[in-house]
Amino acid sequence: MAADMERVSQALAALPHAPCGAEGPSDVLSVAAPLLADLKRINREAYAHVAERRALVASARERADTQALALAGWQYEARELHERIDACRDLEPVYEQVLARARAPAPTEPTEVHAQLQASLEACRRWEQDVRALESEASELQKQSYASHRSLVRMEKDLATLQESVHKMARS
Repeated sequence: MAADMERVSQALAALPHAPCGAEGPSDVLSVAAPLLADLKRINREAYAHVAERRALVASARERADTQALALAGWQYEARELHERIDACRDLEPVYEQVLARARAPAPTEPTEVHAQLQASLEACRRWEQDVRALESEASELQKQSYASHRSLVRMEKDLATLQESVHKMARS
């Protein structure tokens, strides 16, 4: 394209500026017309090339924006995962607590064994008392629930009766 442009420019520059002698204005125009047509063709090709390049640049920008957005998403997820991992590292695992309890030396003296069994028995009795208390509380709550339900059913029946009487009075 640059070579065509140079050739057309040199040919146009070689044309006489003023009509001289044998060559008339029509001769200059007949020589210049194809050169001007070539110049227009080169100009159209240049504009088409620029438009094509702009489309390529726009496409590349769009891909870059999409990839930048995806990268930002990955970076956000990585930060979140690192924060969760750090939070998990701060927690003390349950199995370590169980192992710590299991490492206590087993009693060897009968009095120590008796004291340990007595403590376990007391703990079991406390748990049984707690269970009984919770069961009695649950039964009380269940009785209250049944009573509330019966009361609600009665109220619904009374409301239906009241609505019926209002409808009868409205018809009369």
